This record gives sequence, structure tokens and C-alpha cells, in this order.
Amino acid sequence: PETAQKAAAILEELVTEHPDVPDFRYDLCETYAWLISPGFLPGQASEESVAQSQALLEKARVIAEELVAEHPNIPDYASSLVHVRLRLAALVWQSDASTAETYLGRARDLQQSLVRRFPQNDSYQFGMIAINESLAAWRWEHDQLNEARVLLEDSIVSLRGMLDRDPQAGFLRGVLAHHYANLADLLRQMDDEPAAAEAQRQADQLRPPHRHQ
Repeated sequence: PETAQKAAAILEELVTEHPDVPDFRYDLCETYAWLISPGFLPGQASEESVAQSQALLEKARVIAEELVAEHPNIPDYASSLVHVRLRLAALVWQSDASTAETYLGRARDLQQSLVRRFPQNDSYQFGMIAINESLAAWRWEHDQLNEARVLLEDSIVSLRGMLDRDPQAGFLRGVLAHHYANLADLLRQMDDEPAAAEAQRQADQLRPPHRHQ
């Protein structure tokens, strides 16, 4: 978007003129990420478009890593780096599987540190669950089924805890049902039919009944 490009140019000048102001670098990092459409799909984009997106995200990653190293106690900087690593993982998911796994693993490690530091912050916990799901999908695609199972089960435990703390959060029931359904599919592939049936039962129990019109 033209507005984001102009913002990036202004911020690049500010970072050059005021390298000691970390928030200018943070804003630039976020702007680089915003220059890529949220709906950008690497598999449907040209090689040139993918390369341009990767270059922008690599710029953002370098800035974010520097900010986290210099200011480890500012959670917004860590969250920004997690976001950039996840977008890079999505970008190279098909073209460079091992690099995608590395980005996912590093994003997970950093998100885990946020969860440890702020255990009552459900948004950090929810971010962890989303990363676990992505990493589980990667492991599933690469026949690491036991590892995928552990990640899904960890997320289910976390979601159960969040739902216990806030029983009225209906969206959590939907997310938990989705995780149980994924787990059921994975367990069927692992030929663990009893566990798959139980996971499917849990998913069905969490979903609201269909209403007949």
C-alpha cells in the first residue's frame, strides 16, 4: 500500500537520524510487515512477489532481533519478533521446509518466554496455542506424528485451563473443539482408534447442536 510505503520511507529517515530511539525502529519493523498483505499467499504469488516479501520480512527480523537483544524486558518487541518469524515460516513453508521449522521453533521459544513472564495474560497464551498448531501441522506434514500429537495435546490442556478461568468465553469452546477434531484425525492416522474416538467425542460435545430451520 502506498501509505505504508511512505510511512516506511519516513521511518527509515528517522531511524537513520535517531538510532538511539528504539520505538522508531519498532515502528519501522511493524511497517515492513504491514507492507505485505495479510492475505498474501506464497503459493499463488509470483517468484518476484515472494522474493520482495521475504526481503521485507528479513529486514523486519533483523530490526526485531536487535530490539529484543537490547531491550529484553519490553514484551511488545518480543511479540513483534514472534510475528515476523511466523510470517517468514509461512512464506517459505513449501519452498524451504527446514527453514520454516526453524522459524516456527524460534517463534515458539520466544512466545514461551512471554507466557512464563506473564502467566495471566491470555493473549500470550493464545498466541502460544496458535504457534503450537502451526508447528503441529508442520510435524504432521513431515510424518513426525508423535511430536504433532504432543503439541496438540499441550494446546488442549492450555485451552481447557483458559476455559475454566472464563467459562463464558464461547469462542474458546470452538477453538478447543477444532483442536480435538484435529487430534482425532491425527490419532486415526496413528491407528489409535480408541483415543481418536474419545477426541472426536470431546469435539462433538463442545460444538453447539445444529438448529433446524
